[in-house]
Amino acid sequence: MTANVTAYAAQLSKRRIVLTTIGAIAGMFLAALDSTIVATAMPTIIGDLHGIDHYAWVFTAYLLAEIASIPLWGRLADMYGRKRIFLIGMVIFLAGSVFCGFSTSMLQLIVFRAVQGVGAGCLLPVAQTIVADLYTLEQRAKLSAVMSAVFGFSSVIGPLIGGFITDQLSWHWVFFVNLPIGIAAFILVKTVMIEPITERHRHRLDWLGMATLLGWTILLVFALEMGGRDYAWGSPVIIGAFVSSGILLVAFIVAERRAVEPLIPFSLFRVPALRAASVISVPLGMVMFAIISFLPLFVQVVLRSSATDAGRVNGPAWSQCGDSSPRSGESVWL
Repeated sequence: MTANVTAYAAQLSKRRIVLTTIGAIAGMFLAALDSTIVATAMPTIIGDLHGIDHYAWVFTAYLLAEIASIPLWGRLADMYGRKRIFLIGMVIFLAGSVFCGFSTSMLQLIVFRAVQGVGAGCLLPVAQTIVADLYTLEQRAKLSAVMSAVFGFSSVIGPLIGGFITDQLSWHWVFFVNLPIGIAAFILVKTVMIEPITERHRHRLDWLGMATLLGWTILLVFALEMGGRDYAWGSPVIIGAFVSSGILLVAFIVAERRAVEPLIPFSLFRVPALRAASVISVPLGMVMFAIISFLPLFVQVVLRSSATDAGRVNGPAWSQCGDSSPRSGESVWL
């Protein structure tokens, strides 16, 4: 594999390698950024669209679509080429961004956030594959550090950008801001990148695994989100959602064990490091996204601070958000 990478990279100029890397990482940055940038705009969005009951679904739709589609896009990239699939994913992501910006109801926003998530599910793995193809195994360690820094930077800068744009422009531009970076990344990859794949691999896509995974998670989130608010915890709807979610979880496990090319190969969990990382990632992700999603709502509605201040909550200046009086020109909708 390293020899193949070296041979491919040797045919490319340093300028082409650098520009292709920038284009791929820019796409990955957008996908990671959209996990956090919307949070500080959400109180304003639900004030305009009147959909606080569906607040959590704006985040959930994006993350579920992203996670469920990542393995699918990886296989499609092997079958049809990294470049083509990356460009398709970027188009889907940017189209979702435009539609989100023009949404006039919470239902539209949730649906188009899911479209964005499907595009992000492509950009994240395929961008990393594109970069890996350009460098040897020894060089990838440095690039891995760069990509990790991009993820970390996006999680910090996302709420800040989202809050600033919401205050200075409008919440619509939280989605439109993706367009210039995304278009630039699209043009770079389209014009500069040379497709590395010479031999295509046919894969058997695990559609059953994807369907059961989505069904299991959506029903579980539905029950947890609606239970105790729209429906009583003991109501047939909530109990049915929990039971159906459990059945689909079992179906997913059975489907993955029988699939020729499973969506999530359980054999991977035989690796101790992967098991440990998975166990740590679950509570870490729960805490991180809970804070990112709901802390801006608390800061803007309860503390009556601005979206920009809410974006600084996770930074050194978080204490500046404690002003309890509304700023001039601010509307309090709760």
